[in-house]
Amino acid sequence: MKEEILQLKGICSELVPRFGINHAKVFFKLLDKKPREAKELIEETGIPREKIYSVLKELVAFGLIKQTASVPMKFFVENPKAVLKRKIIKRERELEGQLLKFERILSGKATESNAYVLDLKRTKVFGFGSKRVVEDLEELRTIRRAIDEAINRQCRVSLY
Repeated sequence: MKEEILQLKGICSELVPRFGINHAKVFFKLLDKKPREAKELIEETGIPREKIYSVLKELVAFGLIKQTASVPMKFFVENPKAVLKRKIIKRERELEGQLLKFERILSGKATESNAYVLDLKRTKVFGFGSKRVVEDLEELRTIRRAIDEAINRQCRVSLY
């Protein structure tokens, strides 16, 4: 069991920042899909009471476990394989974005004039590498035309 926890830590730490041994112990215990209260997890993992709540809160925030609304609150993993698959897909997209940036640097195309980062959460467009918000309407139209042309040519468009 100790070896499995270490393997789980290794896998998850590649996908989730700050995933430590305590996260791995709790996540491992919850893989059987049986909802557990914090006090049960304290007994089963040996993690101190003061620490278990922060670990559980972080695992919920990471999207690896869920919690019930009932009192006392219980924690569980709904579909472990699907949870990790979503994390892997997210990480692949992040790495593809980094590779695309690297390729632009190698090709000399990583200039402010032709590379942009679209912040869809805030609906802003940032010039690549400049961290400036593009507000000029004509420049935004140019960016849109470039994206539309790339889509029409079935080129790869990366939106971050």
